[in-house]
Amino acid sequence: MRLLQLLSLAADAELLRLKREAVVFGRCAVRSTLALVFGIAALVMLHFAAWHAFVATLGAAVLALILGTIDAALAGLLFWLAQPRRDLVAEEAARLRTSLLRTAQHTSPLEGAFQAELVRGPVAAMVGVAVNAAIDAWRRR
Repeated sequence: MRLLQLLSLAADAELLRLKREAVVFGRCAVRSTLALVFGIAALVMLHFAAWHAFVATLGAAVLALILGTIDAALAGLLFWLAQPRRDLVAEEAARLRTSLLRTAQHTSPLEGAFQAELVRGPVAAMVGVAVNAAIDAWRRR
């Protein structure tokens, strides 16, 4: 019985870990998509505004280099913000699952059954001896 309980707990821990990782993945996907959409829209507007404002003073080549550098910096920042963060609950669930599976590997499937029988056997025998002694004492009266 103990082996089945350990395996059940390990499965629950794994399910919790997978659910948490799926939530983290979904949030990262949504954030990345939103960052991409708004980033592209903002860059398009900024490009138009900057081009019209500075093309006469800086020239087309220098302005294209400046805007490209700014685009690369913003893309790096958005990529960094889209990275998943550590999920301590998922990490603990994985550690718990690993620990339970190690314990289950070193547990005999019949250990719980024999242990329960050993506990019941001597206790039942001692109760039986006590009941027999009480009956014998009552009969002698």
